[in-house]
Amino acid sequence: MCGYCGTLAQQRVVKKSTKLTLFLVPLFPLAKSYANECTNCGGTTRLTATQVRHSLDWATSRAAED
Repeated sequence: MCGYCGTLAQQRVVKKSTKLTLFLVPLFPLAKSYANECTNCGGTTRLTATQVRHSLDWATSRAAED
């Protein structure tokens, strides 16, 4: 359930990465962040890497049950 719109909607995990570039060529990542995004309203909540791993493990186990 979304904390912003209160609707039972799918949630999406979004990963953002900042990379060091040289002459428009990305070399290596400097920082990364994660967010949970509601597919209904677009509201986002920041996540830690541990929360992302837990969420993905849970989704994988649910898919195996179905």
